[in-house]
Amino acid sequence: MGAQLPITWLTLVTLIDGLYGDLLIQGPKKAISEGDSVRLECMYTDKAFNITKVKFEVFNQWLAVWRSVWKGSWCFYSLDVQQVDDKMVLEIPRVASFSESVFRCVSDDDTLMEPNNASQTLSFKVHYLRDVQLSRVGLASLLALPQQLKVRRGDDVMLNCYASSSEEATYYWFRENDDWMLPSSLLRLKGVRAADAGVYMCMAMLPTVPLRKCCNISIVVLPEDARWYESNTGQVVLVSLLGVFIGLLVLIFAWRMCLKYHRKKAMTSKGPIDDHSQIKPIYKAKLKCLPSNSEDTLSSGTALWGWNGVE
Repeated sequence: MGAQLPITWLTLVTLIDGLYGDLLIQGPKKAISEGDSVRLECMYTDKAFNITKVKFEVFNQWLAVWRSVWKGSWCFYSLDVQQVDDKMVLEIPRVASFSESVFRCVSDDDTLMEPNNASQTLSFKVHYLRDVQLSRVGLASLLALPQQLKVRRGDDVMLNCYASSSEEATYYWFRENDDWMLPSSLLRLKGVRAADAGVYMCMAMLPTVPLRKCCNISIVVLPEDARWYESNTGQVVLVSLLGVFIGLLVLIFAWRMCLKYHRKKAMTSKGPIDDHSQIKPIYKAKLKCLPSNSEDTLSSGTALWGWNGVE
């Protein structure tokens, strides 16, 4: 009797699983690169259930909630959700790095109970490799690196190669028409000579997927009689000196304007009233009108108006 109990319980569990069925989600079997198409499929392990009541859901990491995926636009790309035979199919025509997310299938069939009404989660990684960029190490890095790099004989040249990628990329340097290859992101040329001139190329590769990008640059070695400012390093020095000169002119102009402003302000200000600056009379006098027939006035030749004493 006791030996039959585990068998009966196992049979009951099997019947329950068969009654409700499980949802299964399937995704790509190979590595996905940016720009590839992705196909997700949802199906029942028990074909008796209605697949039309199944929908796809994507997990929103910002809100920490599941959202339904419908036919239309998502992440700037059109989606196609349709039923194909006994499956629900979700197709993303062009995936990007931001398309990485967690998906699952959920059924709206009321006869299904949790957890049988939802599938396991599925996610996929999108591999990408951006365009390769070059930069020069040192003082010359202050200016943008041109397509043609001019250097003087004996100068040291250090070029760095980098690219944004989904995983750490591997870099290789090589020169056109040469058979050597440098497995590094940094190219060092010490004391360049005329024989070092040529077209150099940096190639970036991802280790897990066949993605590669390249970028090249032409190095020109100037002759010995070339002027110092013809090289890119000389141009950096020239631009730096020009910037310092312009900065000094701006400072001198601002200093002169400040002096002019304070001088003008000092001239227009009245200041406090000084009572001692008032001019006071030394004496007082009375003005008297002399008669027109005065003999003294006519004889002395004085004016008809005169002073008549001092108080």
